[in-house]
Amino acid sequence: MPVENHGHRGARGLRPENTLPGFAHALDLGVDAIELDVGLSADGVVVLNHDQTLSPTNLTDTEPVHPNDP
Repeated sequence: MPVENHGHRGARGLRPENTLPGFAHALDLGVDAIELDVGLSADGVVVLNHDQTLSPTNLTDTEPVHPNDP
């Protein structure tokens, strides 16, 4: 039986978890599949986040991804 390599939340430990850069890096490393965490916000928006709640202890402010990002 062949072994499959999965990118857990993308490239966990190498790039931010559950992010496009993390998924892209995992694919660059040659993973066979990517595991990600999907949830719904209170207003019904789909979000990628491992934890059930958001708090300052599990969030990191990063640079803007798009020109109009705050």
